[in-house]
Amino acid sequence: MLCARLAQLERRGELPAHHALALRSLCHKLLARRTAAIERDPPAAKQLPPHKRLCHAAPACGLPVGNLTSQFFANVYLNALDQFVKHTLKVRHYVRDVDDFVLLGDSPAQLRAWQAQIADFLQNTLRLKLRDDTRLQACAQGIDFLGYVVFAQHRRIRTRVVTHCRDKLQHWYAQHQHRCLRPSDVAQLQALLGSYWGHFTHAKSVRLRRQLFEHMPWLKHLFNLGVDGSLYLKSPQRWQLARHRAVRQFLKPEGENL
Repeated sequence: MLCARLAQLERRGELPAHHALALRSLCHKLLARRTAAIERDPPAAKQLPPHKRLCHAAPACGLPVGNLTSQFFANVYLNALDQFVKHTLKVRHYVRDVDDFVLLGDSPAQLRAWQAQIADFLQNTLRLKLRDDTRLQACAQGIDFLGYVVFAQHRRIRTRVVTHCRDKLQHWYAQHQHRCLRPSDVAQLQALLGSYWGHFTHAKSVRLRRQLFEHMPWLKHLFNLGVDGSLYLKSPQRWQLARHRAVRQFLKPEGENL
């Protein structure tokens, strides 16, 4: 696909020959690297599901995941799907993000017909297939898409994301509950909460954030929660966390013996 497009631009005089050659060479280096050269940590790679490991892909198939080129080349490859859905099937409401996509229709029969046609197109044109968990459901139930459950008027956080947040907070607390905290410890927790809070703010989640603080009361000794669910770090001090109680102490300089 890329070579055909570059050749087309070259014929039109829109791309100099040496630029087209450089782009073809760069794309080839990015796409045709040996798996052994990509896996920097083989033991960690083995923890991935087999279908996500590049070494299990068919010859000349698959993209190295973990850098922005994988998303870019996926969008290049699936552009053909976009054109098919919009111009052949004439689907009005269609959203795709890399390999996740949603179609909205007026009837279950229409959606099932589109699903069958898309499955055939992917198999015959792109040598791809839909995942087994592709499902049909009413919009009133919410659409699980990109980390959120999307409704007509609002979004909610996916249950799995909330579970991961709870687990990571509990893990942090278990590691620090019998220690006097240093600024770096609190900064680590602040970064963890900040990443989840950034995700939560794009959904209807003020009640959820309050519930997290109620279920983990030790958080209140380190942070204040605003009326709108915003997170504020309390003044830097030293804390000893134990049995959900905090004893306030003054911070010593970083690196000083405890």
